[in-house]
Amino acid sequence: MQLLNDLFDIIDKEETDGGLTYRVSFNPAHLIYKVHFPGNPITPGVCLIQMTEELLSHHLNRPLYLSCLSNVKFLSTLTPVADAVVSFSFGKLSVTEQECRAQLTIGDAGQTYAKLSMQYSYDTL
Repeated sequence: MQLLNDLFDIIDKEETDGGLTYRVSFNPAHLIYKVHFPGNPITPGVCLIQMTEELLSHHLNRPLYLSCLSNVKFLSTLTPVADAVVSFSFGKLSVTEQECRAQLTIGDAGQTYAKLSMQYSYDTL
């Protein structure tokens, strides 16, 4: 299931030396928030991981396949109303012919929601 332009939208993208930052906004009316959790919506961690793949795929303009996920730390809950706009900051972004690796911080000006390291391949495993 693709989440881009459904659960979330890209506001802007900024490339830096060795990194990349996307600012995204969430759709608080999305079905996911009606079931996770009614009256107290929280963005599921698995959705944040899927969003990461979609953002990198968008940046590289090619499909990616998660091959390794490590050092996953969910530090705070992310709600679509209170935290309507957040940044996905990819540091140590390394792109080769075989794979893409990055370290990610999801947060906003005052809060860090998650940190993780990931590796993607360009072919299915």
